[in-house]
Amino acid sequence: MLRPSIGGRSCKKKESNPMDEQEARSILSMYRAGEPALDDARVEEALRKVEADPDVAEWWDEEQELDRIIASKLATTRVPAGLKARVTPTVEARSPIVRSSWSRGVMLAAACIVALAAFFSSWRGPFRPAASMADYRDEMVSFVK
Repeated sequence: MLRPSIGGRSCKKKESNPMDEQEARSILSMYRAGEPALDDARVEEALRKVEADPDVAEWWDEEQELDRIIASKLATTRVPAGLKARVTPTVEARSPIVRSSWSRGVMLAAACIVALAAFFSSWRGPFRPAASMADYRDEMVSFVK
């Protein structure tokens, strides 16, 4: 069976390997029992693995029991009063960053000093092109000395 083309090439449907126990457990650990599998073939295959493999079935039963225990505990737990207000940050609670009036001037002066230092460190005086090959040679030798 051909799948739609990807990048101009048609792709054959990749044959899947049979699902192993670890992969079935991984898929089922994210699945909620009783909810539709949303036509997910991997979930359906993992559920078939539960029916076929007694070890996976035993693990799945234990997993479901643990989920039921946790759900019942959560259902009987009361939400503390004011929890939402304590965990949701408010804009007024944050203190604004206070900067002194002179810090902007200091930062601007430092930026100007860096820019001038970069400019003057790259400047080697007036540019004078070499008039002859001898002048060029002398200029290059002066860099080596």
